[in-house]
Amino acid sequence: MFSRISRAFRLPFADRGFRAFLQVFFGVGLIYRMVLVAALFASEAPPLGAARSFWSAIAVVSGLAYDIVLLVVLVAIMAVVAFFLSDGSGKASRAKVVVSRLVLAGVLLWHSVVLGSHLNLLFTMNTGFTWGMFVEFFTVLSFRDFFALLGFKDYLAMVAPQLAFAGLLAFERRFGVRAVASAAAMGGVFLLLAQATPARAVPRELVQSPHLYLLGDAWQSLAAAKGRAAAGATNSATVSIDDPVFYNLKSSPEARPMRSRVDANVVFIVLESTAREYIFDTQKYAGGKMPMPYLWSLTNKSLYFSRHFASNNSSPRSIFSIFSGLYESPETRFFSMENDLQVPHLLDLLGKAYTGFLVTPADLNWYFPRAWFKNRGFTDLEDYNKLKQLTEYRAGPTPARDEFETVAHFNARLNKTREPFVGVYYTFVGHWPYPDIGPRHRIIQPASSRDRYVNNLFAQDQLIQQIIESLQASGRLENTIVVIVGDHGEAFYQHPGNRVHSGESYNENIASPLIIYSPKLIQPKTITEPTVHADIVPTLLDAMGIGYSRERFQGESLLRGQLSRNFIFTYGNENTLTSVARDLRKVQILYARKNCRSFYLANDPGEQTLQACNTGSAQYTALQKFYASQPAIIKGYNNFCKQSGC
Repeated sequence: MFSRISRAFRLPFADRGFRAFLQVFFGVGLIYRMVLVAALFASEAPPLGAARSFWSAIAVVSGLAYDIVLLVVLVAIMAVVAFFLSDGSGKASRAKVVVSRLVLAGVLLWHSVVLGSHLNLLFTMNTGFTWGMFVEFFTVLSFRDFFALLGFKDYLAMVAPQLAFAGLLAFERRFGVRAVASAAAMGGVFLLLAQATPARAVPRELVQSPHLYLLGDAWQSLAAAKGRAAAGATNSATVSIDDPVFYNLKSSPEARPMRSRVDANVVFIVLESTAREYIFDTQKYAGGKMPMPYLWSLTNKSLYFSRHFASNNSSPRSIFSIFSGLYESPETRFFSMENDLQVPHLLDLLGKAYTGFLVTPADLNWYFPRAWFKNRGFTDLEDYNKLKQLTEYRAGPTPARDEFETVAHFNARLNKTREPFVGVYYTFVGHWPYPDIGPRHRIIQPASSRDRYVNNLFAQDQLIQQIIESLQASGRLENTIVVIVGDHGEAFYQHPGNRVHSGESYNENIASPLIIYSPKLIQPKTITEPTVHADIVPTLLDAMGIGYSRERFQGESLLRGQLSRNFIFTYGNENTLTSVARDLRKVQILYARKNCRSFYLANDPGEQTLQACNTGSAQYTALQKFYASQPAIIKGYNNFCKQSGC
């Protein structure tokens, strides 16, 4: 028996393919660590609040110990396979050799994909390759779309290990158990180095193996999901959460029309990654200039929501709320991207007389609830793929069309489309990596990514002006309601490690602008209550004199005086549920981190002073009840709509 076990451990090293695999696997890990150290010092800002220091570099390099542990595990697995499958001759058929080498090549491909994804996410999204990100990629994107988003460097990172593997198969020198023992000793040295570094030098996302990090996060996320006390989804025509903790008063189920019906056009200008913090600021970000002066000029002519929050910190979830009047399901998987989503869209609610169209310079195969729009009859969607006649530019991982050419195309459609209609323009220029689109659209020199972002907010302001002036020139503004809303915010390290939008739920991530403008149909007013994307649809229905059942919405109209609710909610991709109370107390449960945060936004809008989190408060109880009940409620409503048509 012992001799068979010994032979089983030696058999993997008799295979040239496995020896080549071990070398490439470790080599890829070594290159990853070197690139990570270089990026730590060369990047605009280190990810996750990591320090730029000698000890940080040592801590990152010490993470090679994890790669060696993985290699030892792989050797053990191969030995177990050899123990049970070996016939004792030490020889394998040609077919088995081919299959084993294809499997090893596949493992190397997965190795490079995980390491590359982890590295990219650290410096773009300020997060590691989490289970939530893995689910998000393959919920939101098809394999085709995923590979379409990869750049030359990404493909090189996947192909190079395969070429190295093939080369070593031809020219590799033999090594055996002694080499593995030496590697294990090296692993011990790296582990000692890791112990010697200061405890807070570098977050674990930079030190731990991305494979182990992903597996650990998956284990925690799946365990948390399994233990969730959400009731099973049952068919239901109501989406209200019937619990006193959510309401300060109970409204009647039917919202009768507030005026005679007006079949007005509705034009949405959805501003990608536009945070409320920057748009009207003249002190911190734009050298005394205001990034969006035209939008500011509309605030005293409109319904201006001065304390508006996105319902989510990512685009598809927010788009769902903007056009449905509902909250998304607070779970890692994107309910808004389900192929069979059938809950009503604003276009349905306005009636059969309405047509709808959407124009965007971006690719709608990327983070947009396209299936839902199509399921509810909103099929006229013009994006990057359809607007081939317009100029292309590259904006990070995905190409886009020229923003101003696209707006000109949208304006032409506004002028010729039969009334009444819903027209949606969805900007893209505010999205990472914030391309510099030229001197005419700058208010400051583009010395950093935030400078480019601020300039692109100014460009968005010009787009808004062009759309509204086009409506004025055509005479259609009189019978049009214009909704200008940011899908979510954008962060630039206001809090340590917080960058872009979907990694945190601070105000910079979720506080977005909302202005509803119509010279004839909307009386100007500033709304200072906390509001959320789910409020937009019922507010529009009231403005147009359309009755509705309150039980079909989770937002509230802002035209009916006192609100019945106590809190609004926001769900973050990082599995954080946020509530904001009417007195601006903000409470968050960070389910992934198993802790709670609280801020008082009235005195601390920048969220610099952490407050005590009262787990016995009504607000905390409301968060728990919403988190537990909303998935079943929203899915039950969708089941009802699939059967009844809603």
